[in-house]
Amino acid sequence: MPSDLVWSAVNVSALKTEEWFQHYLNESVDETVYMLAESDALYGRSVVTYVGPIRTVMDHIYALVQAATTHVDMNQHQGLHYRMGAVDVIPFVPLHDTFDPLEMIHSWAQRIGELMPVIMYEKSALSPSNRSLKKIRKGGFEALKNRFLIGENPCDFGDIKKGLKSGCTAIGVRDPLLAYNLEFESNDVVSLRKVAQRIRASGGGYPGLDATVFSLSESWHHLSMNLRRFDLYSIESITHDILKQCDPNVHIFIQSEVIGLLSRSMSASQEPDLMRWMQTLNASLKISNLRAEKVLESVVSHV
Repeated sequence: MPSDLVWSAVNVSALKTEEWFQHYLNESVDETVYMLAESDALYGRSVVTYVGPIRTVMDHIYALVQAATTHVDMNQHQGLHYRMGAVDVIPFVPLHDTFDPLEMIHSWAQRIGELMPVIMYEKSALSPSNRSLKKIRKGGFEALKNRFLIGENPCDFGDIKKGLKSGCTAIGVRDPLLAYNLEFESNDVVSLRKVAQRIRASGGGYPGLDATVFSLSESWHHLSMNLRRFDLYSIESITHDILKQCDPNVHIFIQSEVIGLLSRSMSASQEPDLMRWMQTLNASLKISNLRAEKVLESVVSHV
């Protein structure tokens, strides 16, 4: 495996059905970089996953930011998911233990700042208060715009005047993260929110776990999570604990969904055969969209 490989899952406040975005994806085909774009109309966002050499990945993301800042007006954007910018977050996960891209990413972020305001976050944060994406995003684009309008600038790079349309993006190096949804049919969203509160780190639950509930309709809900501490838990143990805390007669578990990529290191299973591993995981967790193209190790082996 090349030492400069990175994994990035970029959040974009747009859908693949939009002409400019589809044009970007069509023009970005590159044998040296793996790309996967996934959209959710209710969330009002897409996640574009990249795996490849860092400089090439940066070039592709820069082109995405150029296109998004041209075509996306955050004043017109709507969606259930938290967002503060046309390109909302740009994380980098180094895939080789000896590769430290901090300095390179800091320099590149200043180039992105010429297109839209940037806050450095996680391991790249220039201010301790900016390590947490959740805190940075609080209040979303609307709160950020209000700060810009009164002359406040919480960003590290960029012109806040451009942010009045494009919002802000968070850029930084972080550890691997699993974005994961459990889908329930239920008329009792209050107790489902209590489950989310109990399991998340801020509620005294699992370290490094964020959880919230998005209601897609009166009876259709996502318990949406970011999982980080796979030295302490696995995708299976978290799912099974949540289902234990839910009343199966009140909260009907429909399926689960992985956003972006899943690493095999995030699973408790040691099954060496990829297809058997996926079949076992699907049987246990009802992952609706798991396939080889969404498994990190499978992707890396082909880059």
